Amino acid sequence: AGMYMIDVGDGQTVKIGPTNRRPIITLVGDVTVGVQVGDTWTEAANGGVSAQDADGVALTVVTTGTVDTSILGISTLTYTAVSSQGDIAEVKQRFIVATDTTAPALSLTGGSISLPVGDTWGGEQGYSSFDNLDGDVSGQVQITGWDGDTSVVNQFQRDYTVTDSQGNVASTFRTISIEP
Repeated sequence: AGMYMIDVGDGQTVKIGPTNRRPIITLVGDVTVGVQVGDTWTEAANGGVSAQDADGVALTVVTTGTVDTSILGISTLTYTAVSSQGDIAEVKQRFIVATDTTAPALSLTGGSISLPVGDTWGGEQGYSSFDNLDGDVSGQVQITGWDGDTSVVNQFQRDYTVTDSQGNVASTFRTISIEP
């Protein structure tokens, strides 16, 4: 196998075949990188990528592909470089895997409740929940614990739990005091 020249247009040719002058692309950081859905991806934050020819001269790295962290999945970036002599670097790739391991935010309206024994409870004060992937998940909040009975002096707990589509769970509680 020998060296082959290919005309790529605009008077430029590219050498294909074995050479000891092949440029080198260097990826800094991991080849496979995990990010959270909704996070911003930047190559520089991951360490970067560079290339140089056989003489150590820095080359421009051409990046193809896009990273979409708004959805779950894998984005692929492909890096190429060509020296001024037309020598082609071995292609490098980085894989960015968008996952969701973040629990939804869950907040309560109002705080603890104190009621006199036998009083009528006015009802739930409110809550809201938002997830980085699923959006508003307030309608999925499950409430357990104290059921509104004010006939016994005691302190009770009302629990609020929500699970997003990826199984991430958030929970909180409200304390209810029934006083004499």
